[in-house]
Amino acid sequence: MTSVVQTSPAPECTIRVHKGDCWVFFALDAAYAIDLDEAQRLLSLGGSRAGEATHREAITHQKRSPAHLQFRPAPLRIDQPCPEVGVLDLAGFHASPQVECTLFDFGAVSVAYRIPLEGGGTGLPLTSLTPLAQRLFDCTDLREDAQARVRLLTSRLAGAFDRPSLHPFVEDYTVYHARVWTTAQPAHAEEALTGDSRSVAALLLAEPDGGALSDQSVASALSTRVSYSHGDATVIDWNAALALGADESDTLAVLEFANVELLQMRLLDDRLDAALDRSYSALLRRDSKGRMPRSPLGLLMDPNRAERRRLAALQMENAVLFEGVNNALKLIGDEHLARLYAAAARRFHLGDWDLSILRKLRTVDELYQKLAEEASARRMEVLEWIIIILIAASMVIPFLPGVGGT
Repeated sequence: MTSVVQTSPAPECTIRVHKGDCWVFFALDAAYAIDLDEAQRLLSLGGSRAGEATHREAITHQKRSPAHLQFRPAPLRIDQPCPEVGVLDLAGFHASPQVECTLFDFGAVSVAYRIPLEGGGTGLPLTSLTPLAQRLFDCTDLREDAQARVRLLTSRLAGAFDRPSLHPFVEDYTVYHARVWTTAQPAHAEEALTGDSRSVAALLLAEPDGGALSDQSVASALSTRVSYSHGDATVIDWNAALALGADESDTLAVLEFANVELLQMRLLDDRLDAALDRSYSALLRRDSKGRMPRSPLGLLMDPNRAERRRLAALQMENAVLFEGVNNALKLIGDEHLARLYAAAARRFHLGDWDLSILRKLRTVDELYQKLAEEASARRMEVLEWIIIILIAASMVIPFLPGVGGT
């Protein structure tokens, strides 16, 4: 019989959070595209509510990097008062009564909730945040509030939303940001993460007991880390991240965008799946005896014309959206943020989503070509029949009484 030995971090390695925040991001798809300038204009013309403020989001470049590396175009952030969220009991914690809604030009909206983490002089050990992580793992209250908030924005700013439609998909992500933190013995940020690895893993995985996690699970949860200096470090997992550092606003912005990008990749993949299913059905349509439907009228009319037009429009729209999402954040030249984004992309498997979408776009293109070739073959068949009929008529007409001239 094998006994399981549960270990806990040594007291000198335990990370204690004195000041920080827990950020909960919900990414939603609200429209095909959003005119950010028009949305800002509508808000400035009286669309804003009491206590509401707007500004264009930007990378602040806390680390040394070229200032021109930014979002293109800059998203529009709307800070909204939200006293009803502040009364929610989140495992003993309470959200700030202010919500940030960030609008992206490709139709996505990110709703961010901030939960202050105040540990005072003694600080909060990461194990005390695990109940909060479990509460946020599938937080219906905040998700429904985010959806209602985006619906209201869609209605208020209808003139700025192109083809508004709130998709049921919601992608959430949690970031724990410790602005002021300590360990019993002075340690660099990466050393602190390693020394308190089980508590970090339990927090990221929302598991109640870090000591019960296997070494493999702990190693996997902490496998993706990015650091710029001894005083900061960020560990990124699939469901949550932990950032240690005095000012990690750029880190938060990049992780929020990566969560939005993941949502868009999921939506594109889902739309292409549905399109492929319909296209296969149109291409392989058969009658009750398993034969391709044929009719004299079908020789003159293209039954797949509407399907080909729909496929061409879908291919163009998805390609434009795919490029828009992937090109929205320019980080080439900012080594630290580029590494951070690449780490988040690996953890979210964005590269796999990209390959899947590109493969399906190619498949859609091939289906379009097949339908076009079928239409071309149908036209050639009609022309051949017309030529045969004309030749036959030219041979028969001279022998008809009163026509041949004899």
